[in-house]
Formats: sequence, C-alpha cells, structure tokens
Amino acid sequence: MRLLSYILILSINPLAGCVPYPDQQTPHLSGRVVDVVTQEPISAALVTYDEYPKHSATTSTDGSFVLPAVKKWQLLAPFLDHINYATLVVTAPNFSPYKERIGTWNGREETKIISLKAAQPSGEAGLPQKRGSPLP
Repeated sequence: MRLLSYILILSINPLAGCVPYPDQQTPHLSGRVVDVVTQEPISAALVTYDEYPKHSATTSTDGSFVLPAVKKWQLLAPFLDHINYATLVVTAPNFSPYKERIGTWNGREETKIISLKAAQPSGEAGLPQKRGSPLP
C-alpha cells in the first residue's frame, strides 16, 4: 500500500499547478487587404493560417477581415508566459500569395494592413508570354 502511495504521489507531482487551459494559438486578427501599388481594397481574399486551415476569413468589398483567435485546450500552468507561432497566409485571384510568421500569447489582438502584389502573367510551363504574331 505504501508503494502505491509513492507511485501516486510521484505521478501527480509533475502536474501540480497545471490545469486544463484554453491556450491561444493565434492572435485575434483584423485588418484590410490592399493592392500594394494602387492601395485599392482587395475583396474575396482568403485569410488563414497554414497550421489551422479550417479557421479562415474572406475579405469584404472594402478589403476588411476579422480572423478570430484559435484556442486549443492544453494542460498548462496558466501563469507561465509562452509564445505560440503560426504562419499567416493571404491569397487572392491574380495576386501573389502573402505569408508571415506571427507569434502570439494569450489575449493578444492585432490589426494589420496587408499589401498584395499583382501576379505576373505567365505563358505555358511558367515561361513568359511572347508578344507578336504567331508563325504561319
């Protein structure tokens, strides 16, 4: 019985102070997506994280979006500060994708203006298109 008590104490001791806790994996993110050259808003752009593709937002006609924080239940000591990282990805038709690694901690909110570059037109197999008349 005494051995069982020691085993129980040793197995519970490392968990002392740890509780199930909703750990924030990404910031609550809001902002706008615009064209880098014209600064015009880009509507229907998809804003998401590589690590959490099911959590996404689509920009409205004024380019604005709100991407709620992703939280994951963890067994943690809530008083310990730590940073979680995720890769923000923004895609839109006719624009090059945007990627940025973002760190977050619990309660963090962020506002961003994301500028996208127009994609370069390409021909077959990714080669630049040739201008002029076709061969006879």
